[in-house]
Amino acid sequence: MPTVDAYTRTHILTESAEHVIPNFLGGPLVCRGILDKATNDTFGHGIDAALSDGLRPFIVLLDARSDRQGSKPPNPLKGVRGSDGQLYDVDAGGVVQVRPSPVCIEDLGTAVRINGTGPNERVIQDALCKWAKRTGRNRESIVKQAAAMTSVLTAPTPEVHFDLKLFDTPCYRAIAKIACNLLAYHSIELFLRADFDEIRRWVLTGDSTAGGPPVRIVPLIGDNAGFSALDHWVRVTSTPRGRVEGLVVLLGTFAFSVNLGLTPKAASFARSLRVDQLAREHRVDHEADLRFPVEAFEAAEQRSFEAFRDLAAVQTTSVVEKVMRKQNDAWIRQTIQKCFEDLGVKPGETLADDEQRQEFARSVAESITAGLMPRIERAAHERAAASLPDSDDDPGSESA
Repeated sequence: MPTVDAYTRTHILTESAEHVIPNFLGGPLVCRGILDKATNDTFGHGIDAALSDGLRPFIVLLDARSDRQGSKPPNPLKGVRGSDGQLYDVDAGGVVQVRPSPVCIEDLGTAVRINGTGPNERVIQDALCKWAKRTGRNRESIVKQAAAMTSVLTAPTPEVHFDLKLFDTPCYRAIAKIACNLLAYHSIELFLRADFDEIRRWVLTGDSTAGGPPVRIVPLIGDNAGFSALDHWVRVTSTPRGRVEGLVVLLGTFAFSVNLGLTPKAASFARSLRVDQLAREHRVDHEADLRFPVEAFEAAEQRSFEAFRDLAAVQTTSVVEKVMRKQNDAWIRQTIQKCFEDLGVKPGETLADDEQRQEFARSVAESITAGLMPRIERAAHERAAASLPDSDDDPGSESA
């Protein structure tokens, strides 16, 4: 077993385990004895962190856990701006909550002014109780007066907007590292050859003597059948001429070809790892993954910037649609469960009679309609706007 770091090619002082596919993407396979802790720490705080941040909106919306069974849900997205201009926090699974602001209470003598934002009435009441205790005011009287003047405002959750920072150099270096890791996992002796010095240096430092980055976005041209539509997977293969290329697919759609190097003396090989993060399952060297057709790196290298931009937009849209379908399914399940709970029906129990079934159906219909109303209203506005004549073509219109 080599005792040198696979990327720095220096002696390993403190051995550190490296996931082939990062842990935050549910990768279960671990490379041991190929990285020094200092190198792993550099990756963890650098390019791996960049890739994690780039994919975090999707990971949080899907409540996608790490590879450790029973791990905590991903941390919420903080301060996401909504279409109404307000800031929101998005919890794992896509639960959007108003971002709280400090509750300030001002004594006006005969009245109390309350400023701030809270997720519910309880937060306001707790703040009032603390204020009343501190000022010597009658707590029950203050809370009662506030409750009498308080109305609960229920509004649909607005659209929230995320920044996607996936298509940049730090993320590309992390993507290349995934392919390198799989090669090193199966044959560290091969990866340590000088044939892979260029990709090793680029992953480690971002420096390259080649004409461009060794990672290029590619379309998925085959039937991406597998565990789910949101799998992460990696494959490394060698061509008859000895060129070694990697394929890295994130969330079942973002696909990248990686030019690892040229090693003519190596025997042909193909290796793969596929992870269904949501179901916590994985498979290694599956025939469908090994035979999956993909555009060669040389062809991807010829793609123009405009074609790259269009392909990136198509893949991003496709992932958003997949995530939204998951979100809709989860929302419907939660809505139905909430309606059961409101009727006092416990899990596993059935509705008692026709009256309860009718009440349940009414409750589900009202809840789903309320949830869909923002989309219905937006679609109506878009249809109305589309039906208006173009002012430039309207002979009756006047310019300002």
